[in-house]
Amino acid sequence: LKAKETGWHAIAREIVTRNDCDLMAVVFEGVDRLQHLMWDILDPEFFPKNPTELDIKSREYCHSYYTQVDGHLRDLVEAAGPEARVVIASDHGFGSTTELIYVNEWMARNGWLKWKAAAHRDHEGMMSAINMRDHYDSIDFENTTAYARTASCNGVYIRVARKPGQQGIAPEKYHAFRDELRDRLLAWSDPKTGTPVITKAVTRDDAFPGRANHIAPDLTLTLRDGGFLSILPSDDLVIQRPEAKGTHRPTGIFFMGGPGVKHGERLPPKSILDIAPTILHSLGLEIPSDFEGAVVTDALEETYLARHPVKVGSPTHPPEIEDENAPRKLSEADENIVLERLKALGYIE
Repeated sequence: LKAKETGWHAIAREIVTRNDCDLMAVVFEGVDRLQHLMWDILDPEFFPKNPTELDIKSREYCHSYYTQVDGHLRDLVEAAGPEARVVIASDHGFGSTTELIYVNEWMARNGWLKWKAAAHRDHEGMMSAINMRDHYDSIDFENTTAYARTASCNGVYIRVARKPGQQGIAPEKYHAFRDELRDRLLAWSDPKTGTPVITKAVTRDDAFPGRANHIAPDLTLTLRDGGFLSILPSDDLVIQRPEAKGTHRPTGIFFMGGPGVKHGERLPPKSILDIAPTILHSLGLEIPSDFEGAVVTDALEETYLARHPVKVGSPTHPPEIEDENAPRKLSEADENIVLERLKALGYIE
C-alpha cells in the first residue's frame, strides 16, 4: 500500500514540476482501504484491551502510512508553489459499524421480494466474491417489486411497470407504494431492543435532485449503526458482527488554500457538490447553469472575488435516459475486474 501511494506521489510530482498544467488531481485511496479493513485497530474504542504483538504492529503500520501520506501532500503543495490553488477533499467520512442488517431478507418476509429456491443463506457475515456473483441469480425478479441492489449504496429500488404486461408497480401507484415502503422500513424495530433498525429513508427526489436521478435508488436508507445493509438471504434480520468494521459517513473533509483564499477561516458545512464549481472557478471557467453545487465564495477574499467574479455558463448536456428496470449485464471479464476492485477496497472477501 505504501509503495502504491509513493508511486502516485511520484507521478503527481512529475506532472506538477515538469508540465505546464492547469489542473492536477491525485487520489490516495489507502486512507479508505485501511479504515475499512483496520477500524478495530485504528479506533481506540475498539482496540483490544489486551492487544497481541500483531495488533500493535498493525496499528503502527497504519499510523506510519498516514504520516507518509501527509508527507506526500506537503511535498506536492510545496512543489506546486505559492501561486497554486490547493483543494483537499474526501468524498465521505468514516465511522464504525457493528451490525449486519439484512434488508433484502426483511423485504422478502414482507412479501416484496422473492428468493429463488436455490438461494443460499448467508453464513459468512460479509459479502464475498462468490455470493456477490450469485446475488442477482438468487432473486426471483418476476415476483419481486422492491429490492436492494448492492451493499455499498444503501439504496432500495422499486420495480415500476413502464409498459402493459411488464412486472412491477403500476406508475400511478408508485408514490403510494414508495410511501408505504418507507413508512414500514422506518417502523421496523429490532425485537431484541425495541429500537428502530432504519433511522432515515430519503426519497430519490430529495437525495438525488437533478436530471440524472432516474437511475438513483427510490429510497436511500440510513441504518442505526451507520453501516451498509446486507443484500443476502439470512435466517436472522439483524446480527452482531464478530468485530467492528469501518464504514462510510456522510461528513467528510474539505481544505482549500492558495491565492485569494482566506487564511484560518472555518467554514460552515458544505456539500460535496460545491467542489466541482469551486475548481472550475479556480480555473477561470464558467459554472454550468444547471450545476447543483455552488462556488465556495465564503472561503475567498472579497478583493479576489471582485477581480474574479463567478461566471455562469450554458447548461451541461443532458444524460441519455435509461430504463432503470433494464438488466445491467457485464461481460465475465468486466465482472472479474469489478470484483477484484471491490476486494481490494475491502467491500468483499
